[in-house]
Amino acid sequence: KKFTIASPGSVNGLCTDIDGNVYMSDGHDGEIIEFEYGTTKQRHVLKDPGYFLGGCAVDVVNNDVVVAVQPANSNPGGIAVFHHGRGKPQNYTGSSTYFARDCTYDNKGNIYVDGTTVYGNFFLAVWSRKTHALSSISLDQNIVAAGVLQWDGGSGLLAVDDQGVGYQGSTVYEFAIDGSSGTKKGTTPLARSTDVMGFTLVQTTSGSRLIGANDGAKPSVTYWNYPKGG
Repeated sequence: KKFTIASPGSVNGLCTDIDGNVYMSDGHDGEIIEFEYGTTKQRHVLKDPGYFLGGCAVDVVNNDVVVAVQPANSNPGGIAVFHHGRGKPQNYTGSSTYFARDCTYDNKGNIYVDGTTVYGNFFLAVWSRKTHALSSISLDQNIVAAGVLQWDGGSGLLAVDDQGVGYQGSTVYEFAIDGSSGTKKGTTPLARSTDVMGFTLVQTTSGSRLIGANDGAKPSVTYWNYPKGG
């Protein structure tokens, strides 16, 4: 079944809950619109006024919805969490999480968020389910351009997208996270890509796949073998 979901603004993120309902993050209107599975019917509209919204994710345990946020003023950004996907959000910010790009849950309910600092450098941070606070994570791999994040539940690794520079292609790195540091465990080169704006990991009968939104002169939806890429 094929249909089109129309957006009144700028789409910066898509995510789904365990029932397949789709959440669309509207970057400039401060809204996340929830669409009923398999239809274009709007179920709910979540709002975070005064913020630009990035990528989103849903906690499959309690249906909390998180979105990466950046205030309209010059204050640091971070994440906004909508408890059970309803009501007003709780916003969490950090000293280095200025321009938040994307976020994802791990299997323990912790939230990872990435983006760029006020100086234009890549950052990765984690929101702890226990402390409800953001803290920085250092990686042993340089990330040029902050992309999207996905938690790989099968391997227990955090997949981080480096969009690359210009049309040089994108790469996804897999990290083992231990406290405030991340160690690279794998590299997935996205051959013939130009600028992968977002991706998701899926399981098929023939193995794991990475499906990405490949931007450039001829935008396309493309898939690669995961984690070997190619």
